[in-house]
Amino acid sequence: ALACAVLPVAGTVLWGKAGLALGFGAAWLVAARPPSLPDSRVAIGVVDKASVLMLVRVGLPITLAGVLFSMVTSVDRLIIAKTLGLATSGLYGVAALAAGSAIVFQQGLAMRFMPHLAEQAAGHATRGALLEHAGRLSRRLVLWALAYALAFALAYPPVVRWFLPEYVPSTRVAVVLVFACAGLGIGSGYANLLMATG
Repeated sequence: ALACAVLPVAGTVLWGKAGLALGFGAAWLVAARPPSLPDSRVAIGVVDKASVLMLVRVGLPITLAGVLFSMVTSVDRLIIAKTLGLATSGLYGVAALAAGSAIVFQQGLAMRFMPHLAEQAAGHATRGALLEHAGRLSRRLVLWALAYALAFALAYPPVVRWFLPEYVPSTRVAVVLVFACAGLGIGSGYANLLMATG
């Protein structure tokens, strides 16, 4: 985690965009071979067909989900770039990325309640009780997310004016998007319930 925070920033300061790419590459190499493991050597030439098939069976859906997520989270920027131009897409991209912090905030809070939902599900709570608890969780998350969005709406524009004045036109869009993202919390409790119950 430290390498992922330090190396890309150092690379960017020293060599710009190429340094950013090099920094991330170096950070991933550091993470790929953790020194804490007693033996991180890779067995070359030893291929277990059953293990490979199991890895493909488990990993392929995860990879496809990642690709689809990337497409879904980028399609709005691509449409804006095509219709309004690359500069406008850049402004929108910054706004969308900043506003997306509301989703990260919600997910972090939602994960805090996951053990309680899982405990209730394992304790054979009734379906109605689980749904009621998930609804309460969703309402609580929406309230917290709206409070976050309000704080964001008050703090983000002055921060952008101070540090990134060329992105000031994106602040209104960011404020609208952060409130839209906050509204997504209405389903968080039910999503957690699905994860807790499988």
